[in-house]
Amino acid sequence: MVVKDKRWKVGHLKASKHCNTRENMSGSISVNVKVEFLGGLDQTFGGVRSTKCQVSSTGAENEVKLMDLIQHLASNLITNEKDLEMFIQDGTVRPGILVLINDTDWELEEKEDYVLEDGDLISFTSTLHGG
Repeated sequence: MVVKDKRWKVGHLKASKHCNTRENMSGSISVNVKVEFLGGLDQTFGGVRSTKCQVSSTGAENEVKLMDLIQHLASNLITNEKDLEMFIQDGTVRPGILVLINDTDWELEEKEDYVLEDGDLISFTSTLHGG
């Protein structure tokens, strides 16, 4: 499957333990969160298992949602276009990746529409394993 949605652009930055965004000149808000990649998913993100991110709102609302973080990660930490398919499918996190927001399943927290707060811990765990 080829990702054709233009909002998913593979980043050109080398993956690191910090994925801070550039300062946002438009005055939109940003939050600082910790992100973990578990279950082998760290390989999709250049071997990074844990990172701290400053994420800005990409929407018209003045709040930062989990979808903003997902877009940020896809744009800034995934350096190989083939790896994007391991993280994104049909415009969201692919099935088989468990997403936890502060140790709570994201399905109980409004999924992509969850409004991020400073200090949130977002964990992405792959349940997809070869055999």
